[in-house]
Amino acid sequence: MKKIILIICAILVIVGVVFLMQRKVSAPAPSETATTSKSFTDLKNATYDIDGVLITLKDGQNEQKVPGSVTTTTTSYFGNDSEGDVNGDGKADKAFLLIQDGGGTGLFTYLAVTLKNDSGYTILNTIFLGDRVAPQNTQIKDGVVIANYVDRLADEPMSAQPSVGVSRYFKVEGGKLVEIKGEFGEAQ
Repeated sequence: MKKIILIICAILVIVGVVFLMQRKVSAPAPSETATTSKSFTDLKNATYDIDGVLITLKDGQNEQKVPGSVTTTTTSYFGNDSEGDVNGDGKADKAFLLIQDGGGTGLFTYLAVTLKNDSGYTILNTIFLGDRVAPQNTQIKDGVVIANYVDRLADEPMSAQPSVGVSRYFKVEGGKLVEIKGEFGEAQ
């Protein structure tokens, strides 16, 4: 019995290490490094900060080898675009989704928001929405960005089909996208 428990623990540790290695994405080479404060006109050819790593999309895609692995992490412009004024300057900002596939079982969904400026868009930080969720739509309403998707119950395994509707609310504070409680910040 002890042997079985030790084998199960060893397998869980190995799976955990592999998962963490897949989530690590190498930073772009110095010549490719850009900051998200740079202005872009084409959001499918722009640089996004995903979990602290700058990812530059080309034609809506980015593929990077995971260091020390044969796995490739693919980041894609998913869409679900919504336009509206997020920061109160009267310009049409955009909210949309990015999807990141680390080559394992996870498929990670991120919310991205860009602020319209005179030369294009300024890209804000991305927000992780979930693993293997089913995106529904994004909205911008009265300066609030709303991300709607379907997820699993907290006690359901990741193999279960998403079945619970989720709406999360965000606004721009101090030049960053931050989550707020309820549609207009009230407690839910």
